[in-house]
Amino acid sequence: MSTDTGPTPPLRADELQRQLEMYAQELHELYWEERHEREALAEEKLVLEYRLKELSALNKLFQRHLNRRIHLEEVLEDAVTRLRDLVTEHPRTAGAASLRGLLDEVDTVLTDPDAPPIRRRVARSRGQVSATRG
Repeated sequence: MSTDTGPTPPLRADELQRQLEMYAQELHELYWEERHEREALAEEKLVLEYRLKELSALNKLFQRHLNRRIHLEEVLEDAVTRLRDLVTEHPRTAGAASLRGLLDEVDTVLTDPDAPPIRRRVARSRGQVSATRG
């Protein structure tokens, strides 16, 4: 059974003063903690905004590169088709055999994204076009 001793006696003036000073100190500390946290969040927000701008710029650059590559592949496919037609029409022309080899290499690159790039060399002295991998 609990013994009720009655209401708590009021705080004395010096105890009350000490309690108010503790509350004021805690409030002051909480204020500065929150202020530092807000500053850190604002700084982090700026960093994230900057990264977002960087990513957006990189994305735009990649999209331009991708669009250009798609266009160039279309142009290359058209050029290969035209050259293949010429080789078919004139099979005995000098360099037709090596040109067919080059066209086959280009077809491989256009259809196989994992194929290594072609390094084209034009042997001007012999009038031949050759392709090498690597």
